Amino acid sequence: MNKRIIFTGGGSAGHVAVNLVLIPRCIQEGWDIHYIGSEHGIERQLVAKFEQVHYHAISTGKLRRYFAWANVTDVFKIIRGVFQACDLMKKLKPDLVFSQGGFIPHASGGTRTGQILNAENFQQAGYAKMLLETHLTGGNFMESLFDVYQHREAYIRQMKSRDAEEALAVNMIMGLIKETVEKSSRHEA
Repeated sequence: MNKRIIFTGGGSAGHVAVNLVLIPRCIQEGWDIHYIGSEHGIERQLVAKFEQVHYHAISTGKLRRYFAWANVTDVFKIIRGVFQACDLMKKLKPDLVFSQGGFIPHASGGTRTGQILNAENFQQAGYAKMLLETHLTGGNFMESLFDVYQHREAYIRQMKSRDAEEALAVNMIMGLIKETVEKSSRHEA
């Protein structure tokens, strides 16, 4: 049986871009590839070009920085999406989840191995900020959002400076994916 990976990420093409670079490599290497995203988001359109990727749409919402009634209704959409994502994790039992963007992955028994590879390496490179779910509070979430917004130009500059190293980054991420799955397989044996 092929190793199974779930990609997540949406909201903007920037959150999908890394996944779009990695998916062809995973196809070449024979992975069983699934993508969890929104029903009408740009990620669905971008991932559709890969016939080998199984797309799963879940309910999503948006947190706006201003008052809107949609903020109230979106809370229920987000809760529904969490339950849909949990059901998919239990059903698919991936070897690995690769998460990008606003999606918050959570292992809690949903994956075969509990392995989630997320944007920590991007934080270390200087173009992302990451909060671990176990350390997440309302206060530090809002502080982080404000910090990222306040320093957005620095993040953008850092991302642009790294564009030339894309091939190296893809190889590094694929190496991390393989290493994570191999370690998990050894622990299962």
